[in-house]
Amino acid sequence: MNTIALKDREKILEKVSHLVATKHFNPSLNGVNWPDLVESHRAQILQADTIEKLETEIHKLVSELKTSHTGFFHRSLRKIPARYAINATFQPCSVNGTARWMFEDVHEGGAAYAAGFRPGDILLAIDGKEILPPDQPVFRMGGPSTLAVEKLSGERPSIPMGVPIPKSKKHPVNQPRPVAWSRPEPDVGLLKITMFPGVVGIDLAHDIDRAIAQLRDCSRLIVDLR
Repeated sequence: MNTIALKDREKILEKVSHLVATKHFNPSLNGVNWPDLVESHRAQILQADTIEKLETEIHKLVSELKTSHTGFFHRSLRKIPARYAINATFQPCSVNGTARWMFEDVHEGGAAYAAGFRPGDILLAIDGKEILPPDQPVFRMGGPSTLAVEKLSGERPSIPMGVPIPKSKKHPVNQPRPVAWSRPEPDVGLLKITMFPGVVGIDLAHDIDRAIAQLRDCSRLIVDLR
């Protein structure tokens, strides 16, 4: 592991604190007191004497902002949470008395969806290493991984999955298909918005128009904005 000096940890924390306070979407609108949040995490962050630990602790801090696609990543892209790397989220659950991670959202266009993972699958291990809560499933960008899972059918396959390299190391996020639609029932339409663009939303608006055109004869429409 690569160590990092205390003065550098302090400098990084102050920079993150300043950037969120001056550049980020207003945290108070989500009921978050950013200065208090920083102070509550300060001790753990300053005690993190390796890059890996520092990355983990600061990511925990910014995750409490309650905004999607907000994270803290080292330039090596060694430990990227599943939401950003494979476009899937996990929910802790109990399986036969053991805490496990369950696939919650699996977005179309992402690596997890392409590999065949679906909501309800139970994650058992990544590359042969058992992953249990509270340890988060993380992935290295641009490399293969093999996930052992338990399917709803009871099968326990080991499934290979490639994790794409993001277009930008400064914004290491693999983007899923932004708009997806389906018909869970013949007369029921499901419109799912997986993410919103930052500035210009013309393409997203066109995608939504196309989705509505495909679902216009449905009597009921479910809109999922998660």
